[in-house]
Formats: sequence, structure tokens, C-alpha cells
Amino acid sequence: MGYTHYWKIPGCHTAAWQRAWVQLVADTHHMIETAGIELCGNYLVENDRHEDLIPPLVSVEEGIAINGIEDDGHELFEMSRGIPRFQCCKTARKPYDVVVCCVLLRAWMLAPGCIEVSSDGRWDDELEWMRARELYVRVWPGDIIVRPPEIEEGC
Repeated sequence: MGYTHYWKIPGCHTAAWQRAWVQLVADTHHMIETAGIELCGNYLVENDRHEDLIPPLVSVEEGIAINGIEDDGHELFEMSRGIPRFQCCKTARKPYDVVVCCVLLRAWMLAPGCIEVSSDGRWDDELEWMRARELYVRVWPGDIIVRPPEIEEGC
């Protein structure tokens, strides 16, 4: 199946998630800025060319949609406020993976009882979740990061 992240938001209709969502959207802007990785929202369907990029979508109303650019992109990561169903995104460990993982980690940290996060990646792998944790610490240096229980620790 490839290197993939999985999530579902069974608590998406709770007040806790609705509060967390507003914060997550604001925080995603900071993650993207701090990561310094070129991102897009997606490509326009007709041409799939670099000139036809749509900027990353980060909106309380419309959701979050990010991808890498050209060879640094893979599947579009999309998260919405009110969708409880199982979702997944293959990032193939491309550079934008660090932002995807950080968004998922931040969502879980803000509302651990509302979202379930799992991954093909390991928590202690330097090419997988470790990079996302490093980005997280750069954005929120005072936070103590807790591993989502569905993500394997490592070797």
C-alpha cells in the first residue's frame, strides 16, 4: 500500500473537537511557515503543471488540504472539520510528510479523545515521525509531546 497515515475523527461533532478544529487551523498556518517546505493545495486538474498550483488550503470552513510540489508531492492530505469516517494519505516519505504528520500530531494533542491517528511510520524513526516531532517542538517549545497510542514506538 505504501507509506501511509490514517485517521478518523469519531468525536467530530463534539464541542471539544469543534474548539480544537479552530485552533488546529490556526496552528497549521504556523506549522507550514515554520517547516519552510514548498507546499500546494493541489494541482489544477487540466494540466498538472507547476504553474497551475493551488495554494495550500487552511480554512476553518473548508478544511485543510496540502501536498508537496511536483516530485516532492504524492497524495493530497485532506482533513475536514466534520467528517468522522476513516481517512488516509500516502505521502511516500516525501518532504511534505513532516507537515502532514505534524498536523495529525497537533490534532491528537488538542483533542485526544476525538481523533484516532495511526501510521505505517514509527514514532522513533528519524525519517518518519521524529521529523514531525522536531517541527512540533520548534512551533510549541513548551509542550510535552505524547505519542498517539496507535503509532508504533519503533525498534
